[in-house]
Amino acid sequence: MLIAGGRRVRVELSAEPTSAVAARRLVQGALDGWQLQHLSDTATLLVSELAANVVLHAGTSFLVEAERRGENVRISVFDCSTAGLSRRRYGPEAGTGRGLALIDVLATSWGTSADVRPWAKVVWFELATDPAALPEPGEGALLDCWSG
Repeated sequence: MLIAGGRRVRVELSAEPTSAVAARRLVQGALDGWQLQHLSDTATLLVSELAANVVLHAGTSFLVEAERRGENVRISVFDCSTAGLSRRRYGPEAGTGRGLALIDVLATSWGTSADVRPWAKVVWFELATDPAALPEPGEGALLDCWSG
């Protein structure tokens, strides 16, 4: 189900790998509608990471929401798992384990809340709409999180 509005769009998805594609489409469409295409690469990468986390770790249906909030865009992923988030450290050859580190480095801010009824938790990130206010990538933060 897709609910669209001027400042918020959302879609409920099942815990299937293909749901990440639908999550990216929702975010891309919202950013296009808000004329914020400069956020597309970062926002679609980060929502893919959150969708993959739900599919791999929570295994529940989930809701993806994109909302325009003044000078920020907030992308939220709600799921039905009561398990909290945990950062994992994997070696440089691992194909998983970097999602939260990417969000930490690329998002303007991010967080999580529990018991957001009818969901068990939400993980969200925000991106500043002004390109000058976005975090500067590349000061070794990603390399630090990849080293074992």
